[in-house]
Amino acid sequence: MNVSTRGATVKNTFAKRTLLCAAGLCGALAFGCEDRPTDLTIAASTGDSCLEVRTWPGQGPTTQYIRKTWDSGRRTLSQEISSTATFPGHVDLAWRYGLTGNVVAYAGFATEVPSYGNFQQDYLYDDHDNTVDFRLSYPDHPDLMVPSPADTWFGLTYRNEYDSQGRLVTYTRTPYGGGTAGVEATYTAFHEDDRGRCDRTETGPSAGAPPTSVETLTYDAADRLIRSEKRASDAFPCPAYISLLSYDAEGRVTVERAWCQENTTGQPHFVRNTSYLADGSQRIESLDFINDTPNDVIVDEDGIQRSVTHWIQTRSATCATLDSFIAPPAGANPNRCRVP
Repeated sequence: MNVSTRGATVKNTFAKRTLLCAAGLCGALAFGCEDRPTDLTIAASTGDSCLEVRTWPGQGPTTQYIRKTWDSGRRTLSQEISSTATFPGHVDLAWRYGLTGNVVAYAGFATEVPSYGNFQQDYLYDDHDNTVDFRLSYPDHPDLMVPSPADTWFGLTYRNEYDSQGRLVTYTRTPYGGGTAGVEATYTAFHEDDRGRCDRTETGPSAGAPPTSVETLTYDAADRLIRSEKRASDAFPCPAYISLLSYDAEGRVTVERAWCQENTTGQPHFVRNTSYLADGSQRIESLDFINDTPNDVIVDEDGIQRSVTHWIQTRSATCATLDSFIAPPAGANPNRCRVP
């Protein structure tokens, strides 16, 4: 989950995407609770860095540059954002990771004063590495090395239950904090197949109540997720959301396609193509046909012109190295049922 706007929450529903937005970490800013900065222009610490460049083509094309830096001592990732290839040295977003790849904290750092854009998210986990507490707050000085001292604006507690084999069976999620008006508690039940792969999730208002959302997951013989299908009674704008994944010979995702409808007939509503170049860099192209802010027009395979939110992102070869630093330990089962 990511919550970066006061009173708003954003939940990823496409192919178990990662729960974080692109970010960097307070630890990478090289300060802790006893060494807070006096201004908001902080150079990222030296370390392993990678460059991402995202371009929105079409009418009035724009380009965004993102530099990410990993601090191995603090296990933090910092992110600087610029409209040019020159970076002013101000970290915009940051994460701190635990040894198992879980996000311990995530923060944003404003450039203006007063710093209304500052925020911090803090996470707690149980012995199974599942979330038991999430809280969003707006401290004056975010610091990923310590929990935020500010009042919780939006929080969630999770009561997780496991079977005798340590598999997550259910959780009850309860909201708290001043920004949770209208957010109800939910109860989620999980099922894993005989290979320990999460294949069904049902969510409703409470135990025993009919589920309002059901997600089913399908895997191939190599235990790779190839299809996810989510149906929810209150889904908008999609009555169902079905996504399909394709892989290359090395097991890397190359194509993601999704349909905002009950089946996979016709052209998909979302497409993402990823290419892996010989030098280790990547090229990602995203086409979103249901976003309400299109920036381009393309002709699809049926010869029909379609408005689309279109962007292309390149990642330097060192980005894969940074990805590996925050990956789960070798041998961990990536398909177990988890608290999202």
